[in-house]
Amino acid sequence: MAVATMVTVVFNSLGGARDISRATFPVWKDVTQDEMRAFLALIIATGLVKKDDLDKFWSTDSIICTPFFSTHMSLKRFENILSNLHLVDNNDDDKTDPLFKVRPFFVHLRQKFVDAYSAGQNLSFDEATCAVKGQGRLRFKVYNPKKPAKFGIKIYEVCESESGYLSSMNVYTGGEAEETFSSLAGVSEECCTTTKLVVGLLAYCGLLNKGHHVYLDNYYVSPDLFDELHLLGTGACGTVRTNRKEKPDAIKKKAGIKLSQGETIFRQRDNLLALRHMDKRDVHMLSTIHDANLVTLSKKVHAGNPIVKPEVMVQYVKNMGGVYLSDQLMKNYACIRRSVKWWRKFFMHLFCATLCNSYILYKKTVRNPVDHFQFRSQIVKSLLLAAPGNPGPSSSGRKLSEVPERLNRNFPHFPKYCEPKPGAKRQKPMRDCVVCNIPKSSRNGCKRTQPSFECKHCKVPLCIPECFEAFHTKLEYKPRN
Repeated sequence: MAVATMVTVVFNSLGGARDISRATFPVWKDVTQDEMRAFLALIIATGLVKKDDLDKFWSTDSIICTPFFSTHMSLKRFENILSNLHLVDNNDDDKTDPLFKVRPFFVHLRQKFVDAYSAGQNLSFDEATCAVKGQGRLRFKVYNPKKPAKFGIKIYEVCESESGYLSSMNVYTGGEAEETFSSLAGVSEECCTTTKLVVGLLAYCGLLNKGHHVYLDNYYVSPDLFDELHLLGTGACGTVRTNRKEKPDAIKKKAGIKLSQGETIFRQRDNLLALRHMDKRDVHMLSTIHDANLVTLSKKVHAGNPIVKPEVMVQYVKNMGGVYLSDQLMKNYACIRRSVKWWRKFFMHLFCATLCNSYILYKKTVRNPVDHFQFRSQIVKSLLLAAPGNPGPSSSGRKLSEVPERLNRNFPHFPKYCEPKPGAKRQKPMRDCVVCNIPKSSRNGCKRTQPSFECKHCKVPLCIPECFEAFHTKLEYKPRN
């Protein structure tokens, strides 16, 4: 599968500055390639089986148990790998880079997205958010009330409008640390930051001077940006704010021109169209692609009359949703990502983006593609087949598919007095309870519990009624020390 080659994980077995000797996990064992493939397969599977906690994927409760996970890896080993997963060596990297924790993986993945596929004519440029909440020391965390994930890491994305393929991306890190790639396109230093962001990221993707049309929202749109893109052979269209410089005065509200619903006013300079249309409210737009033509929406009628709108608005609504489509694909089967570390959440976000891009490319190359769920299921199976050396859980572990006989209510589980051994003087002997007695090595002088009752079918001594009930209803009946 494409995802197996597109994802490269740099694994540091020492876990950075983490002191493994103090951890609650078992003694560390180096991870093999087959074990890493199985680990990634289980990560993908967590997005297919929805549960709110990692432990529940390995739960022994007969109602919610999922034997698939425990068959390929134990919970302790999975948590051990996840806890010590690193993408860089903390001692060797440049900590002045805000993204140094994920920089090699991020750069590698971004380049793979560019090399794997060249997007179609219509592009969508917008920002997405990787949800990160409660990370007080993350200085480039942003708040955006218009996004579903209001707190998080802001990511500038260029997506294909039709499919949602993520062509490239850049992360907002704040201040002068912003990576703009503006030098690749020869953008003047006097241009504003948004112009450098848009033109620079399109230049990095190799999407300039090829006749592409890019659609943007009002945060980025300005006459300055559209003039730069026009000189670089790229058309642009988007909504614009009323206070942008060089915007025609007749289009602004302060000009005193009031429009009734459905009316339009426009001005044009060379290839740049500025338009104002009254819908439910004023809509201001710029475009170097369209003319001031009106189109009739045949399927929409208002008060018995067909709705007429400018062509630039219709095309904007049609082609602006590439980033939203990409986000929707990622959220449908999002992998489990609960973590204290921000970079681990970001890693999971990038990993999901890789899976979505792989699925989009798969649909473009296969005549009768399967749905997204089945595609991810096939990736999980392929990764596990490519990992024959994965040791799986220890041989001494219990298989969840085998239900113990003591939990089967069809058998006569009734209490009775313990049977005496042949020739014993005591007819009602007392023996150690199998539930509440702790091992002799851990007893430390505590007295043992010796009931005189046992189960009629199981033939094991049990205290009445607590231990008897726990032994016949719980898969894990032993109390934790």
